[in-house]
Amino acid sequence: MSDSIIPTTYDAISSRYAPRIHLFVPEVMEILGVSRSTVDNWRRAGKGPKFRRFEGRPACRIADLARWIDGRTTGQSGRPRKMADGK
Repeated sequence: MSDSIIPTTYDAISSRYAPRIHLFVPEVMEILGVSRSTVDNWRRAGKGPKFRRFEGRPACRIADLARWIDGRTTGQSGRPRKMADGK
């Protein structure tokens, strides 16, 4: 855990999947609440979290996913941004 009282996005995700540092597409889908096709579309368009090959499969580092989520949490207005699928 970080020094803050409120767990960071990274802390929340990594504590659930420890000791792993990579998540595969089904786990990213679950965390983000989106479909496989949405994740695949984001990957192809370069709009989602950064993916790379790990054990021959597309995988996302937990740190990259947390950074992407945190970057999408609020826009310039301070209001939560919606995900590409409208959530």
